[in-house]
Amino acid sequence: MKNNVKKHKKSKDSATYKRQYYDLYPKKESDDLTKIIAIQIANEAGPFKEGLVKAILENDYLYFISHNISYNDYTPHSCRYIAAVRQVCALYSKDNDLHISGVSPRENCLKSFIETEQKCRVTNQRLFTLLQSEHDMFSAYPFLEAILRKVTEIVGDAPELCDATFSYGPGSSVNVSKKYSSPLNKLNAGLQCSSRMLSDLGLDYICNFPHLLDQHADQIDVVCARFDMVPKNALTLRTTVTEPGLNMPGQKFLGQTLRARLFDYGLDLSVGQEVNQALALLGSINDEIVTVDAKNASNTISIFAIYLALYFSKDWFDVLNSFRSPLFDIEGVSKPYSTEMFSSMGNGFTFELETVVFYAISLVATQMAGGDTSMVKVYGDDMIVPSEAYPYLREYLEFFGFEVNVDKTYTSGPFRESCGKDYFFGTDIRPFYKKDRWTDARLIGFLNRDGAHLHLLSQSFRNYLINTIRSDFAIGPLGIGDGHLVPYYENEIKTRFYKRIHRSVRQRMKNGDAHGFVFETTITRPLTSLTDKQKRDAALENNLYPLYDIYNRPEHRKIYDKRIMTNDETFDRNGDIDIMSFSLSPVYSIGRESDPYTLPGGWRAEKVYVYFVNFPDFPLELGIDFTSRRHMFCIN
Repeated sequence: MKNNVKKHKKSKDSATYKRQYYDLYPKKESDDLTKIIAIQIANEAGPFKEGLVKAILENDYLYFISHNISYNDYTPHSCRYIAAVRQVCALYSKDNDLHISGVSPRENCLKSFIETEQKCRVTNQRLFTLLQSEHDMFSAYPFLEAILRKVTEIVGDAPELCDATFSYGPGSSVNVSKKYSSPLNKLNAGLQCSSRMLSDLGLDYICNFPHLLDQHADQIDVVCARFDMVPKNALTLRTTVTEPGLNMPGQKFLGQTLRARLFDYGLDLSVGQEVNQALALLGSINDEIVTVDAKNASNTISIFAIYLALYFSKDWFDVLNSFRSPLFDIEGVSKPYSTEMFSSMGNGFTFELETVVFYAISLVATQMAGGDTSMVKVYGDDMIVPSEAYPYLREYLEFFGFEVNVDKTYTSGPFRESCGKDYFFGTDIRPFYKKDRWTDARLIGFLNRDGAHLHLLSQSFRNYLINTIRSDFAIGPLGIGDGHLVPYYENEIKTRFYKRIHRSVRQRMKNGDAHGFVFETTITRPLTSLTDKQKRDAALENNLYPLYDIYNRPEHRKIYDKRIMTNDETFDRNGDIDIMSFSLSPVYSIGRESDPYTLPGGWRAEKVYVYFVNFPDFPLELGIDFTSRRHMFCIN
């Protein structure tokens, strides 16, 4: 299956061309569809309608990007109006396909990067001066020692590198592009690392894997991390950094260690988003919780801010400093750039490290305010603290060189936002953000989002949008992604949209009395030019790959098709199944950093089956009764 997504290509006989699920619509068709949808939803925006319609018809994109709502001025009865105006703005505000006259996203991104580096430079100089007078440091800033002690309590001692794991994430490295980003290709690529990785600590880590060095004749090239930019919105881009191949597994190991220490201290990042979302919901109702966002958090983690935060944990600073990349290669800059920031989001431990720092600061701020520390939760740069702790939190963040993002921080009133959920008086009004031209996949995701939360589209308009979808698409239940349409009206249901699991299969599941339903959905998987046999042969020929499986501990492995993954735990195929539903996919799951509604280079679409031991979850409005003959379009 060819990955012809970024340019809408038709076959030679355009009359027979059939658009695929992830194909981008032609620009004019996409823009016209956006305008039709935006006007339809603007009609639901009440007092905002006139301004929205005017901006839509005049293509005033800056209006949508800069539009702010004063949530404190509205009552719960305005919820639908606010949801509508937010959804219209979300159709434009993050669309990287928009081009605004006189605006250069690349220049704006570089300007922002330079500003954050200048800010880090100022912070480094200020904290360096402070550290020179350490006897006065704690007396001048009474809160500082408490924060530093808290960081040490959380992180404990630095890990022993002799116990380190060696595993790659899904991202690209300096010498392996995203398209070919597999452990096998990274093992076969030449060994590269940053200059700091050749310190004693870095070499201690590398020497744990002598077979890797033997494979490459002990040849290690010193390289810089690669600075780049990816789409964000019509005004600016987002900075990214690609790390050298040997730095990546070491950084991932340190990130996993920090994650484990946070868990031991009571902060479980594996459910961090869900916890923050639940507290944001609570805060929008009782107005006792503040959701705080740090502006450009990862780009403003200065070197001396981390040095100071780990003041009582110098062993941790030494190991983290050895595994980071201090130099960036920036296109158009003749020589490597030495950064003032400690690490970027391309670094495998940045997320966990910033979580540790922000968590310690948030806990001390809450203690100083006499608040309940059990309400303190942090996920990356998303912080949640009791309302009384916010003045202390803001002061302490500024001391370490961070800046509160006032546009995304909510201290009072009926609105709270955290980790991808937006609540207004307890109602989720998170819009669907259109980030590129429409695809059938993106349109189905939009329909699913509106049906599940916003309900801004009428039944007739939903039918109109569904009829614009030209590719084959499946119908399926809630809770398993946007690879299929979730129906919200009976006329959206296709016949034979599910099958029954065969009786013999149900018996092998040791759950023979279960009903068992099978649905089709679409997922994405890494694209490779090798066949499965070629991949197996290549893995066998590479004597490092079996060792990689050993070094990459079993608890870090992905779930492959020989196993069944439930909501709670993993069972062997012949094991007992104790819950009502589970999913079985013939491919493994990899986190996507890019837009899930298009196929960038290195990904391809694949239709798979999702199995439910018992009744799947469909919208209540639909009234599907799987025990009724009326809906039994299935095959036994």
